[in-house]
Order: sequence, then C-alpha cells, then structure tokens
Amino acid sequence: MGPLMGILTAGVVLSVVYLFAHVAAQARGRAWRAAAHAVGLTDLVSSDFLGVETGVTGRAGMLRVTLERYQRGRHEKGTRVVIDGLGHPSYEFALRKEGMGSAIEKAFGEREIELGDRGFDQLAYIHGSPRVVHAVLDHETRRLVGDLIDGSIPTGEAGQSLKARVAVSDGALRAEIPEKAFQPGGHQLPDALRTLLEASRRLVLPDDIPARLAENVKADRLAQVRLSNLLTLTREYPDYEATKTALRTACEDGDDEVRLRAGIALGDKGHEVLRQIALSTDVADGQAARAVSALEDSLTLEEAKAVLEKALGAGRRATAGAVVKALGGFGGVEVIESLAAALESEDDKLVAAAAAALGATGDAAAEASLIAALDRDGPTIWPAIAEALGHVGTAAAVPPLQTMASRYPFDLGLRRASRQAIAEIQSRLTGATPGQLALADGDAGQLSLAEEGREGQVSLAGEPEDSTEGETQWPTDAEGGPPERDPSESTEGEASAPHPPARRETD
Repeated sequence: MGPLMGILTAGVVLSVVYLFAHVAAQARGRAWRAAAHAVGLTDLVSSDFLGVETGVTGRAGMLRVTLERYQRGRHEKGTRVVIDGLGHPSYEFALRKEGMGSAIEKAFGEREIELGDRGFDQLAYIHGSPRVVHAVLDHETRRLVGDLIDGSIPTGEAGQSLKARVAVSDGALRAEIPEKAFQPGGHQLPDALRTLLEASRRLVLPDDIPARLAENVKADRLAQVRLSNLLTLTREYPDYEATKTALRTACEDGDDEVRLRAGIALGDKGHEVLRQIALSTDVADGQAARAVSALEDSLTLEEAKAVLEKALGAGRRATAGAVVKALGGFGGVEVIESLAAALESEDDKLVAAAAAALGATGDAAAEASLIAALDRDGPTIWPAIAEALGHVGTAAAVPPLQTMASRYPFDLGLRRASRQAIAEIQSRLTGATPGQLALADGDAGQLSLAEEGREGQVSLAGEPEDSTEGETQWPTDAEGGPPERDPSESTEGEASAPHPPARRETD
C-alpha cells in the first residue's frame, strides 16, 4: 500500500498544481483581454498551448501590442508587454536603466550618449544614433520614460504604480510586470498598459528629425539639452532650413553658451550676438574670450580697446588674452598703449601674449614698454619679451637683454633668447659706424667699440657659434684696455686672438 499511496498522493498534488495553473492562466488571459479592451486595442488575437492561454496581441494604430507570460528563475513570473513599431532601426535607439551590465559595456569602450539632462543621464543608459536619440527624447518624453526606466509604471491612481523592468531596443518597448500572489495579470494592468502606450507613442521615430531637433532647441526647458540638440542639428544637418531657423532662434536664447554656439555657427551672420557677448561683463570670462576669438578681424580697434580695458579692470584674464591677440593684428602705434597696460598684469600668460602682440606691431615705439617689463622678476616671461624686442628693439635694448641673461647664467633658454634677440637687432642696424656696440659676457650693459671695417656689427663675446664670419671678440686686459699685440703672432683665420689690434677711440 505504501508505494501505491505515494503515487496517488503525487497524482493528487500534480492535479491540484495543474488546476491552479489552469485557473491562473485563465485569470491572466481575462486580465490581458480586459486591459486590451480598456485601451482600445483592435484586431485581438489570442495564442494558447494545451488549452492554456499564453498571449494576446492587438493593434493601437501603427503599434502592435503583445501581452504574454514570462518567468524569471523559480519565483518570479508575470506579464510581459511588448509594444512594437516604434520605427527605430537596429542600433539606432536603445534605452535602459543604468546598472552592472551598462557599467561593463562602458568599461569595454561602448559609447554612451548624454542629453544634458543630468538626472536622466544618470538614470538611463542610452546609445544609438545621436540625431535619433536627441530628436526623440524631448522634455516631456524624458519625464514620462524616466519613471518607467527607473522601475515603476504610474497607474493613474494617486501615488500608485506597478513595479516593472522597462527597456527600449530594436524598435520596441518591453516591460516586465511581476504578478502579485493570487492576482494573475493584476487589476492595475489596464492603467499600466495605457501609460506604456503613451510612452511608446512619444518614442516613435519622427518623420522629420531636423524639424524635431529644431523644436527641441526652441522649447526644451534645460539649456544644456537645448545646446545638445543645437550641436547635433548643426553637425548632422548643416544646410537644412530648419538648422538655420534654429540658429537664429538660439541667438536670442537666455543661456550664454547657447547664444555663443549659435553665433559661432552662423559665421558672419552671428557677429552681432558675438559682439554682445564679447563686450558684456555679465557672461563668463571664457565665453567672452571665445566670442572675441570667433570675431577675428570683425572687432573694430575701438571695440577691441574697450573690451581689453574692461577685461583688465575686472581681472578677466581669458578675455584679455583673446583681445590682446586681436590687437596685435591691428599693428600701429594706436594699440601700443593698450598692450602696454596688459604687460602690467600678474598673469604670466597674459604678459607673454601682450609682449608677442607688441612685437607683432613691428613698431619701435613698443620698445620702451618691453624694456620696462624686463625689470619684473619673471624668468617665465622674459623669453617672450626678448623675442618681442628682437622684432622692434634698437641698440638701447641690448644692455637690458644682456642683464636679463646674466641674472640666470645657467638658464640656457634665457641665454638663447637673449642671443637671438640681439642678433635680430644687429641685423637691422644698417649704416652703423665704427664705435657700435659690442657685448661681452660677464660685462652686462657695458659698451665697447667695434673694429674698423666692421660697421654695423653687434656681437656677443663668448658666443662664437653666433658670430659672423671673420668676427672677433677681444677680451680686455685688467685695466680695461686691449693688451699689446705680439707682432710675431699671426691672426689669419683665427676666430679670436690673444692680442687684438688696438681699438680706435671715439669722441
């Protein structure tokens, strides 16, 4: 009797389990059909297996909706809703909740798209085509889809929702809704299905992507999202009329970065908004600097000088640096006073830029300000000042340059900058006469007289590699004059001789 009783007991248990499963399946099927009718699905078709209903499919306009059973592991089961027909080709649009899987994908180089909505970007893992992603995920869509991706489906009742896993890929939205015990299908399924359909309609691929991007540029509530849409539009559809309209609209945006990017993208037609940004002290320093750089030669001299004056007064170093570069392109004595003011800045980069701009003017009137700037204790800026003096300096700049190099005798960069500047100055000293400058290492700032027949030469003793052919630098004796020359010694072909010929005295 024992084995027979066991078989009978097992049979009874299996029958009860099957009966319960059958009853649950019937209840689930009724819930699916009720939900389908509640949201107005048409062309309903049921599927079953061994008399047990396994799914219901219907249509909501262009969307095909399927409700089917799913099971995860041993304990979780419920209803899966698949809404197909969103129109996205494979890999064009995919959206799911951030998690371990997305972290692994990003670690292996998968590129994620960020919209500029910080909360949504942190919640959702998005990849696909930027133009499609930005076009589809406008403000209202992000609000609705954000709740779904976060794991809950609002059901219309105050504060009520269903827990679910929701993702979008391959042109379909998929939601898995776990069942509560003894509630197959769930009484909230119609409201949940209604929410899923609303979200799916908003996720459908737009017929006119450029127009949708342009609308997002105009209407989205977040400036960073408007900017992302604008950049996508100008990159993907640069010649479309919708792009031009969006750029003109963006020039009046309340966000400075959006207006700046629109002005830059418009080229000549965006110069007016760029001027406004450049001349304003209310925008960020870096943004004003970029506006100045984008304007290039379009700023007038008076505008550039006004911007520089404001920037220096407000400590806006980036803007000042951009204007200094622009002023260097004007040239002429009119810019020297403004650029000289920039040399007094505490910012080494700005001082170096101002020195370069003064050198670019090619005007000797810039020399005095540059020589004065050498008095600053700043070996990082001296090379730039020396280079500028090489362009505009006269013989008066030579002693200060030698002094500069002597202050840091082991800094080869400074010595090289000094030598180069002096060589450039030398090359411009045409028509010089005997008695011109000759610099001796270790005697910074001292003047000595050049030999007869070597007019116009400025040389640096101790630097034979920079000497011109046949030049000689003669060391002086202990009393400051040249030592007597031994007549028996020949100097032909020598770079320097122990006994130079006597120097001529000048009046």
